[in-house]
Amino acid sequence: MRTRLEASVSVLNELGGLAELEEHDGDAFVTRGYSCPFTAVVPGHPEVCRLTEALLMELAGVPVRERCDRGESPRCYFEVSPAGDTVQEDLDR
Repeated sequence: MRTRLEASVSVLNELGGLAELEEHDGDAFVTRGYSCPFTAVVPGHPEVCRLTEALLMELAGVPVRERCDRGESPRCYFEVSPAGDTVQEDLDR
């Protein structure tokens, strides 16, 4: 799972962002962005963050929840559910 998450963070970075993967409590991960690759469009189109959530979920194969900061300087922030959850369980919610 960690390898897939690192690959998904690389995609954010390739899109022009600056993000890294953080591990918490051994089974939870956070993708923290220090610059958003979509800064120009996020203020008027916050749904871009949800699209990015879906992209990361597809790439990583695990549930991802968007918690982005859409303030003056937007920053990406995505929480990854513990390894026991599945993508389908998250989509059913």
